[in-house]
Amino acid sequence: MKTENHFTNNQDNFSPGGSSLEKDFRKLINDKRFHDFAIKCSDGKPVYGCKAILATRSDVFDKYIFNFIYI
Repeated sequence: MKTENHFTNNQDNFSPGGSSLEKDFRKLINDKRFHDFAIKCSDGKPVYGCKAILATRSDVFDKYIFNFIYI
């Protein structure tokens, strides 16, 4: 039986429009459609975020998010 490999080394398959990973993460963070939490700043404006990204980048937020410690 022949199997097809749907993955290639072509970057366009993984990055629509030739966008970079950095641009994709900026879009993920800056677009409120993709957030799963918001932090209200002292000026009243929300900053949107993604729990998975924040927790993997910060041990402090990892504890707050996944150990249910509230600040």
